[in-house]
Amino acid sequence: MTEHDFEQRLRAGFRDAVDKAAPAGLRASIIAIPDGVSPTPQRRLTSGWRFPPINRFAPFALAATAVAVALLIGIGLLVRSSNFGPSPVPGPTHTKAALIAYIRSVDKPNNGSCYSPETTCPTNRLWIVGSDGRGAHELFPDGMGPQSSVTWSPDGTRLIYSDGSKFYVTDPSGSEPQVADTGCVAPCGSDVLGSLAFSSDGTQVVFTRNFTDGSNVIATMDLASGRVTELSSTAPAGGDLPGWSPDGKQIVFSRAGEKDTGGPIAPILAAVLVVDADGQNLRQISPATLAAEFAGWSPDGSWIVFTSPDAQHHDIYTVRPDGTDLRRLTTDGVSMAATWTPDGRILFARGSGDAGSGAPSFWTMDPDGANAAELMSGAVIGAARGDFQWTRPAWQPAGGPSIVPLPWTAAPAT
Repeated sequence: MTEHDFEQRLRAGFRDAVDKAAPAGLRASIIAIPDGVSPTPQRRLTSGWRFPPINRFAPFALAATAVAVALLIGIGLLVRSSNFGPSPVPGPTHTKAALIAYIRSVDKPNNGSCYSPETTCPTNRLWIVGSDGRGAHELFPDGMGPQSSVTWSPDGTRLIYSDGSKFYVTDPSGSEPQVADTGCVAPCGSDVLGSLAFSSDGTQVVFTRNFTDGSNVIATMDLASGRVTELSSTAPAGGDLPGWSPDGKQIVFSRAGEKDTGGPIAPILAAVLVVDADGQNLRQISPATLAAEFAGWSPDGSWIVFTSPDAQHHDIYTVRPDGTDLRRLTTDGVSMAATWTPDGRILFARGSGDAGSGAPSFWTMDPDGANAAELMSGAVIGAARGDFQWTRPAWQPAGGPSIVPLPWTAAPAT
């Protein structure tokens, strides 16, 4: 057998193996080697020492051996893959989108709940949408009554909202809502005309208690013991939209009213105040010349965000908890209902057009107002500008303490 015959037979044998078992990339590379390729003869060294004699086809045989080893490894991987399933392919991991709860107005059959000759009545209802803009839906589409004041538990597994004259707790799917009793008895008229928020450790709530004489007060409730404490320093003007500081030591809230009733200084009829959790050290932190509402504490406790409204315009500000370092973050006149995301960004609603008459969209921005970007369009959330006059969207927390399970048994207030 000549060297050429051996080379051709060896090539034919490997091609047959390649055709049967090799991966496509390896098969194409081997077949692409042209016929008739002969190794370059070994060049003699100029010194007196010489390499031992080597056959002309030995280099090719070595190369073929290497290819054979690679082929066997490839076949082994194919067999392993067929027995144990495909190996994971590196790539970007998919992170499940958080949920955003918000209130928007929808038309419900008019059962006398609004003064209108129409057969339908615009009604505030609880909606859920993914932070990726997917899956917007009404949580309880069969409901009829107005809903409001939605907030999340610290671990993001429970929602609390008001429906009619009661608070309810449910999971994000809306299954089996449970009544959350905050102990309102005469002369208390209602606890749900304001809103309710959990402390960051899930052991307490803060809410607005409204009395039949028209006065109100900020109140707290320890969920384990049921102890309700009315912060008398906040009466009689009380406030709305209260929220805890991250360390649980202070409460921020908004207040509307007149100077004679303990409210903001006229003509500014809305202000942001902070009080210690025991009712001490009440103070206004928003400027006396600037209307302020929708106050909320940043996750790290260093800032309070609020919206400044007037008859036509809304813009967003931040201020330190001691009332210093006031900063204006927006100047468009159509930004409102600001709150915080778990990672310390600001989530807010922004209208469209100079007058904000179009459907608002959800936006986010850094705590200093930089990098503002639309999160999802008004067409996705389907809300009107008026839907965010008295409510804020609520971003689902990434995880934290769970709340004290229901039922809660409220004790008489102190």
